[in-house]
Amino acid sequence: MSSRFSPVVVALALASFGALAACGGTTTPTSGAPATSAPAGSSSTPGGSSGAPASSLQACTALSQADAASITGDQSVAAQSSETAGLDICIYLDVSSGSGSGSEVAVLVEPAPGLSAAIIQAALASEAKNGSNSYQPVSGIGDVAYAETSTNEGDLAFVKGNTLVVLIASSPNKSGADLLSAIEQKGKDIAGQL
Repeated sequence: MSSRFSPVVVALALASFGALAACGGTTTPTSGAPATSAPAGSSSTPGGSSGAPASSLQACTALSQADAASITGDQSVAAQSSETAGLDICIYLDVSSGSGSGSEVAVLVEPAPGLSAAIIQAALASEAKNGSNSYQPVSGIGDVAYAETSTNEGDLAFVKGNTLVVLIASSPNKSGADLLSAIEQKGKDIAGQL
């Protein structure tokens, strides 16, 4: 995918586990992520406790092949990957043309048990602000969400509790606005499961 959001958000997911290590406290690793630290007295939800259970929702459960096909309008998309660099990422691609220019949909679901939701939200806001400056806040999805579109791509990242979710879709046959609308609806569905 040509998204500017995807490397930024993957970096955010890794940073949410590793960059806060100097703050004190510990968390339990998930999805192969290294153990990290969180601020003493941090909470997993605004005003909540750090002992809140982490999401057990898996990326390929959160976004099925039928969902990816519906988002892109491309029935040829097929699952290509379910874990990348220890992160729970599910990627659907249409490689039927052989040129690699077909539709693509990816979802990342990354819980951070024991890490403050406020810290994850602040990290996402910081990454969106420091990215390409084209990320816009989105209301009604999770606790905080940001989105971006380009000609044939839509990107959405949101935090619900202490779980980061990223949805990215591209299609040569749909506008970025149409793709974003579809992934925002799916994002609401996923947020409801967390």
